[in-house]
Amino acid sequence: MYRVTQSMLSNQVMFNLTRTPSRFFELQNMMSTNRRINKPSDDPIGTIRDLSYRERLADITQFKANISMGRTWMLSIDSALGDANNAAAAAYEIAVEMANDTYDATARMAAANQAQSLVDQIIEAANIQVQGRYLFSGYKTATRPFEVGAGGAVYQGDSGTIELSVDSNSRVQVNTIGADVFTKPFRILGEETDLQPGVTTTTLLSNLKNGQGIDLTTGIIKITDVNLNTTVSVDLNAAPLVTTVGDVINRINADLATGGITNVTASLGLEGNNIRLVATDNPAITDATPVANLNSGNGIDMEPGTFVIRNAAGTINQTIDISAATTIGELRTAIETQLGQPTVTVSINATNTGLEISDTGGLGLYVEDPLPSETTAADLGILGSIDPTLTGGDLNPKFDFVIAENAAGETTAADLGILGTMNYGLIGGDLDPQLLGTTEIASYNNGNSFALSTIRITQGTDIVTIDTAAAGIVTTQDLIDAINNAGLTITASINAGNGGIQIVNEDPTKTLIVRNGDDSRTASSFGIVGATDVLGNMMLLVDALRDNDRETVENLVGSLNQSIDKVLDQRATVGAKLVRMEVSLNGLEDHEINYTKLPSDVEDADLTKLIIDLAMQENAYTAALNAAAKILQPSLLNFIR
Repeated sequence: MYRVTQSMLSNQVMFNLTRTPSRFFELQNMMSTNRRINKPSDDPIGTIRDLSYRERLADITQFKANISMGRTWMLSIDSALGDANNAAAAAYEIAVEMANDTYDATARMAAANQAQSLVDQIIEAANIQVQGRYLFSGYKTATRPFEVGAGGAVYQGDSGTIELSVDSNSRVQVNTIGADVFTKPFRILGEETDLQPGVTTTTLLSNLKNGQGIDLTTGIIKITDVNLNTTVSVDLNAAPLVTTVGDVINRINADLATGGITNVTASLGLEGNNIRLVATDNPAITDATPVANLNSGNGIDMEPGTFVIRNAAGTINQTIDISAATTIGELRTAIETQLGQPTVTVSINATNTGLEISDTGGLGLYVEDPLPSETTAADLGILGSIDPTLTGGDLNPKFDFVIAENAAGETTAADLGILGTMNYGLIGGDLDPQLLGTTEIASYNNGNSFALSTIRITQGTDIVTIDTAAAGIVTTQDLIDAINNAGLTITASINAGNGGIQIVNEDPTKTLIVRNGDDSRTASSFGIVGATDVLGNMMLLVDALRDNDRETVENLVGSLNQSIDKVLDQRATVGAKLVRMEVSLNGLEDHEINYTKLPSDVEDADLTKLIIDLAMQENAYTAALNAAAKILQPSLLNFIR
């Protein structure tokens, strides 16, 4: 066992007496500051929590400042886009009105001045500043976004996006790239154009029907002369190989002649995009000839469709009713059957042009219409005596041909545009050949071409003129190459519909405008007049009005409407961001209230508890002093020392 000495007891008492005032003084300090934590050692864990709350409050303050700045920018951008939208809408209304052909050059010049003021308005909106910084220039906020030249506009900013943090994990782009609104292409010039390349004898079958070609499953077309009951199968798969429209025409003509149809000729259609069939005179009839085809298609009198065959003595007096007959053969049978005289026959005459009635029995017959108002016998050309033969007049059937497929499911005749019935001629349907690089410009407009002159292409402030009548420009590819080699950042090609030439603006920072040149309408004929962007369409409207070019003004109506949509889309994006910022701001304000309260909960002292603790500490200290005075009594050693 250890012995507790007086010294050890004294030291312990002194140690406790020293600690008690420290705690008392801490409580007094808390009382005076009303804070539970006055230094980190007072509550290390609480101090960490307190610092995190204060850091979050600082972040919230910064986020709110960012939102305030962002809203200022975006409200200004929204206002600028609103002005741009108003200008585009006004330009659209001008175009709609001036596209009316009742306006003259003077009226359109006045409208051009109004349209120019709208261009100035939209440029001013695009170059808006806030606090000396351009809002549409990307990172280059000190650079004016748009410069306008003689023929177009150029975006001088960059594509940098300025983003601000609006919450711990959320950033919002507060600027709008001007090129995206005003010069970025939203359409391709000529993308829906059809230059209607014509058909020639050298046009490949594989090029027809917009490149889908002709159905050559069997490659057989059936052509029937209804009057002669003759059908000819035209075989496009027979040797030699048929590959062009000219080959088809030659095969049709050759096979028809071989098959006995000699009065039908195939050729290129006068429309320049089709095949036509033309029938020439052939008055022959057969038993299959429809009665309705007689007399050039006027038929015969079928009201009531009767005539009389009788003799002079009156012993034979037969009314012949041919109203049910539909063909020459049925008509002959009806006459012979109803007359009932074995010695009388009805046939087709020797020239195959009409009827012939023969009487080998010497009955002394003659044919007549019973009433002056009835003309059935006269229409059949058989009025008169049968003595012993009555040779009827020409019945002159109208041409009647049927062009049909060889079998169900085949489309050869339909693909060639000649399926159906034909009388004197058949104008075939459009064979719709696709435009190829090798297609000659002279074949455009179904071979009628159009006046060739210059076209003017402006990209930004760069202007080039292309003479489409130049000696080296003969084919579609020649023209495409001339455009692509003009030194501009554009791409010309055959459009997706394989019908025309399209031009794509490859530089979104520059307007692209294609105009007619030299007082011509060549670019309009090629279907490429127009602009690809908002500013370009506005500028082209001014030029078209000044030139009194009603056609271009009319074509701009759709593009200007698209321009309005383009601006509205951007404005909607800005509006969505403003809403997002507003939501973020409301959330931050709620968080700010909460985080302002939390540090107080950690730092502030509980005053009631503190008073009680302080009183208890004071009592404990007093008691400790009294106890120490009794414990630490002087001993003999104190006196000896």
